[in-house]
Amino acid sequence: MKLNPDSEQFNARSGPRKGIQVIANALIPTLCLALVYFLPIEKIWPAYFSAIGIHLSDTMATEIGTLKKRRTFHLLSGKPIPQGLSGGVSLAGIWGALLGACLMGLLYFICIGSIHLLFTVILISFLGSLIDSVLGDTFQAKYHCPKGHITEKTFCHGQATILSAGFSWMDNDLVNLLSAVIPISLYFIFLQW
Repeated sequence: MKLNPDSEQFNARSGPRKGIQVIANALIPTLCLALVYFLPIEKIWPAYFSAIGIHLSDTMATEIGTLKKRRTFHLLSGKPIPQGLSGGVSLAGIWGALLGACLMGLLYFICIGSIHLLFTVILISFLGSLIDSVLGDTFQAKYHCPKGHITEKTFCHGQATILSAGFSWMDNDLVNLLSAVIPISLYFIFLQW
């Protein structure tokens, strides 16, 4: 099975972002800010910056990792997978993710003025990007389109596609949400309590 080179056909989302995409990416940072009323603020800021950093790190990994045709592989097994397929990583993409995490750590330091949890912000941001790749590769729904390509769409070329991997209910928006929920929850459970 080959990856459809036409990203409009491959990716489930094309065009402007939809409300559910905005919610999936903004819910955790917003909840972190809401926790200011219940928890000491110094415990909230690293979570808030990390929640944004996860999505920045993931976006930079995708954008830098797909600038040129590169070898893309499954993060856990190291086996090659098609470039552009959710969950695939490249060496350039990993460096992009780390760069995004470091930029968010720098922004945390500039805004908060504390080096105390700087590396925690970087680590959580980078970890969230890796979790996104693992979830995207192992659980996110992938379909076969009528023309024999792998796609994230449930309809392609005017016809229904057939689920070939992952779970039908696990789309990219849920992957994005979980990639923030998991590491931010770990932060609150293990690093601060």
